[in-house]
Amino acid sequence: MLVVIVGILVIYLFATQTYQPVAPAGPAAPEGGQAQPAGTPLPFDEETKTVIFTLITTNGFEYNGTSYGELKVYVPEGSKLRVTYINQDKLPHSAGLMKPNKDKPTSPQVNKDGEVLAATPSGQEFYFGLNPGEQGTFETDPLSKGTYWIVCGVPGHAASGQWIVVNAGNYDTPFYTVGK
Repeated sequence: MLVVIVGILVIYLFATQTYQPVAPAGPAAPEGGQAQPAGTPLPFDEETKTVIFTLITTNGFEYNGTSYGELKVYVPEGSKLRVTYINQDKLPHSAGLMKPNKDKPTSPQVNKDGEVLAATPSGQEFYFGLNPGEQGTFETDPLSKGTYWIVCGVPGHAASGQWIVVNAGNYDTPFYTVGK
């Protein structure tokens, strides 16, 4: 099932996004000498240094069929994110980038787990979410090196598993992996 969802996401990205082709992630050595993990490339606008991707919720507390940080996105330090979020679930959901202050979301009020940096919907609406069938997009400022999350801001959703990990670091190209 996960392979089907990831396949649909890749097809959607190719069909709806315009971007420069990116090479598959190679064994570039980031700081610390560790090899870059292999993953699936993401669209990257070289001119604006923007990583482009889409998140979809179809069944509860998940993004693209994953939950509890299983989906990991790796982006070059200093790049921006442009995230389109589509809510195809029966409940309201949102998506926002946050700088966490702990290892994983645990608070029903996700803003207690870190600082929200950009979101759709924006402002206080982030905590109420997009209605079923709605979509929105957010774009971030350039990301400094570190770990971030994309979380649902509706109370209790992130703590129930609706979050992914974003790592900004010494990566040649943006990519994602799925797994624990």
